[in-house]
Amino acid sequence: MMLSRKYPAVVLSLLLLAVTLPSSGAEKLIKPGHTLKITVSGHPEFSQSVLVRKDGTTEYPLLAGIPVDGLTQGELRDLLMPVLLRFETEPEVFVIISETQLLKVQVQGEVNRPGRLEAESPLNIQQAVMLAGGATKEADLRYVHVLRLEDDRRIDLTYDLLAMFSQDTLELAPELKESDIIVVPGRRSEQMVHVLGMVRGPGSYIPNPGDNISDVIAQAGGFLNEADQHRVELISRQDGYQIRTRIDVMGMIGKGHYKELPLVLPGDMVIVPEIASWRDVKWWLGWLQNLMVFTSSTLVLVRYAQMFNE
Repeated sequence: MMLSRKYPAVVLSLLLLAVTLPSSGAEKLIKPGHTLKITVSGHPEFSQSVLVRKDGTTEYPLLAGIPVDGLTQGELRDLLMPVLLRFETEPEVFVIISETQLLKVQVQGEVNRPGRLEAESPLNIQQAVMLAGGATKEADLRYVHVLRLEDDRRIDLTYDLLAMFSQDTLELAPELKESDIIVVPGRRSEQMVHVLGMVRGPGSYIPNPGDNISDVIAQAGGFLNEADQHRVELISRQDGYQIRTRIDVMGMIGKGHYKELPLVLPGDMVIVPEIASWRDVKWWLGWLQNLMVFTSSTLVLVRYAQMFNE
């Protein structure tokens, strides 16, 4: 009788030992720089390719803020299963690890298909412009801008693609980095205000006299849901110098300071960034929910182990 009561505990110990022992065939481990292609059958909203950042985290919505570096494909599937059980009774998850890095950039301005791009790295400016359908007839390739995020601020790098074409030096075109925004200006761009980032219709617009930053954002269709409306950046020029100003647009409007919003002039650039995941309330709620699921599962396993050993 005593042996039968102890039998579950022996089985549980063997299972735990099997999990902890290394497998004979070395499985590929996820590392920063890898691309994960995650497919969930019947759920296209959860099927996407994501880059593993330097800190081991990804932009995958069900793993926000959770490091995955050092895991195998099977371990990542096991990590996702408890969360997916909330949406599917028997979820089917497939994970592919690729060492090819995917870059996410934007190409705006005088190209035939402006918008976001996702392409394999390395990727240079010319390749990005071609992937966006090529430059239009109105494009001024002498002043192609690359807006790069460094130290939480955008720096403006300008390149003469026309000279590269004429000198046949396109193979030396600068490579792009994650989250770069490429702006191909038009020949009349000095008369326009460029509105980029998380707006419904990014592009170039002719401002009306007296328009402020909120007015041109409205011309661009307004903010997207993922826009950080408190950290909008205005890039303007004064006496030959570039001036960058970060503006809390929504905060000023909410306090009734609409008339104090800065005016925009032809040639200015407005960048609406994407809200950082850790600033989003939904991200914190999702993280807490995942933590509760994990804690509950752990408590259940501990309780079962105690019952088997009694």
